Amino acid sequence: MASEVSSCQFVSKHSKDDLREGPTVEIGVGFLATPSDQLRKNRPCLVFCVWGHHSQLAEFLKKVADVVIVETEQLDHEKTSFNLPWVAGNSNVDVVRWNIDSKDKGHEIVNKERKHVHMWGPYKYLTEHIAKYLGRAITSKRFKGSSGEATTLGECLIQIRPWNPQMLFSNRLKLGATRLAGVKDSLLLQNSFNRETENYFQSLRLRGQQVEFNLRTSGIQEEKKYRESIAKEIMNLPIIGLFIQLLKEGHDVNRKIGIVDLQLTINKELHFTLENAAKKVDLAFEASQQNPEDSELKRNYYFAKQEHVDQMLSLEHLWRELSHIFAANPSKKELPWLAARHLLDGFPLEILDGDAAMFHKLWVETVLVELERMLLALLKRKPKVFVLSIVGLQSSGKSTLLNLIFGSQLKTSAGQCTRGVYLQLVKSEWPEYDYVLILDTEGIRPQSFLALRM
Repeated sequence: MASEVSSCQFVSKHSKDDLREGPTVEIGVGFLATPSDQLRKNRPCLVFCVWGHHSQLAEFLKKVADVVIVETEQLDHEKTSFNLPWVAGNSNVDVVRWNIDSKDKGHEIVNKERKHVHMWGPYKYLTEHIAKYLGRAITSKRFKGSSGEATTLGECLIQIRPWNPQMLFSNRLKLGATRLAGVKDSLLLQNSFNRETENYFQSLRLRGQQVEFNLRTSGIQEEKKYRESIAKEIMNLPIIGLFIQLLKEGHDVNRKIGIVDLQLTINKELHFTLENAAKKVDLAFEASQQNPEDSELKRNYYFAKQEHVDQMLSLEHLWRELSHIFAANPSKKELPWLAARHLLDGFPLEILDGDAAMFHKLWVETVLVELERMLLALLKRKPKVFVLSIVGLQSSGKSTLLNLIFGSQLKTSAGQCTRGVYLQLVKSEWPEYDYVLILDTEGIRPQSFLALRM
């Protein structure tokens, strides 16, 4: 309901069992359509989607809320009173309570004195009429947002705490579960795969030179055997174990919060290291721009960028290790299942390695098969998926465009950011399809390679 009414995508899906775990709060920025006589057709609004015992957040909500929309049990529709203690006596808060009644065409009762509205009827009726009510209400000058008295987003975040802090990666990091220093060097499977792909591409150029070709082919087989021999060791790395533990978390809200916090913690821990590497890239770029004909400066810029990439650590590096573990031991069916659920949770997933420019066909196929099975179980029928891919020059705004259109979470930056190919699954608003499967690709003709002769 919150997503439909406020054009704000909320990711959590809850069951009644979640009520025992306390309140879950998602914050989003949405837009409300105002009446046609208003100059501004859409007004931004801050939306708090609360699931669970909201009484624990009463003081906070009482301070920030202009309108409270509450789903209620199917009560006597003639009753206009509503027992919400923290709202009682608060003349600054409008209350809209609603419940679905598919047998009724749709009605509402308005208590203007108490500013309470009760709506019931089919789901479509409720979303349309609640949206209209909010569109009219948001133009009111008595609202905090219109008078400049609104609580800032920073204040909101300070007052809201994750309900289950033990799920957060940063807390586990403080407990000594793992350390990020040197983690990238311990991801040996990816390093081996890079060497294998280098041998593969070299072998393609050496087909006419049998001795060299055989050496490269032998190198490919050696790397595969090496990965098989160390896959179990990599599986036992603390950071890989923690990542898998987060992915296995059954409570979807805790799982999503944990994964997001994992990436935020990595970014925070590596901030200064990456900042210094980024400065070297900027200096090398400026030097190459001042002397565009100097191929040596071009090489320096390329190597500075490569050094920057080598020091990065993000979720795709952990996923690469898991894909290599599965390729070495396909009996670990749990890993592609976790990857499929990761997509269903709304996260992007790398399918073409941006560093090696290769992928494991078996891994990608198995992940997509698992995803199809999940969608079949969810929809109770064969899913209808629209596949959309994008290609273009580096830094032309491909990922930014997809994020704006679909609300996806693809990485963006002023320079090259997307490396390889990423998948992201987005629920479709087109009635012809259930989901849109986005393929975001690495930009072509990157500046670091122009006029470069290695």
